[in-house]
Amino acid sequence: MGLNAGLVPPRVGARVKAGLLVLVADAACAGGWSTRQAAATLGLDHARVLRRQVRAVLGRLDDARPGPEIALHALLPWEREAIVKIAGERLEIDRSHRELAHRGSRLDAFYASERAVRELMSLSSLELGSAGQWSGPADYGRG
Repeated sequence: MGLNAGLVPPRVGARVKAGLLVLVADAACAGGWSTRQAAATLGLDHARVLRRQVRAVLGRLDDARPGPEIALHALLPWEREAIVKIAGERLEIDRSHRELAHRGSRLDAFYASERAVRELMSLSSLELGSAGQWSGPADYGRG
């Protein structure tokens, strides 16, 4: 009849996982099968079924996002405060995120990349000077 689509893939949604666990439980209760036997009939790994049963009890059948919630290289709260403080004090003098990043490291206040300073300043709604404000030599960059 074409109802068998083959073995169950290892990555499925929470609804499919819950349905498979219901089938395994029904086979164990109504049919008298062991969990291992029901899992094998469905084409599931026994250990995977056991892990999913534990996760179902905890209410976490959805796959978790990989990696930590906060990146290990993210700015710490005190670094954010130091960047905003120095940007507020020095923005009229150091008009770019590059200058502010270097100023922070020279003052031993923070060590952050230029891009991190720029992104934090845009999130903090601090205005950077525009690129057209610098009046360097006319042949700058021509070699």
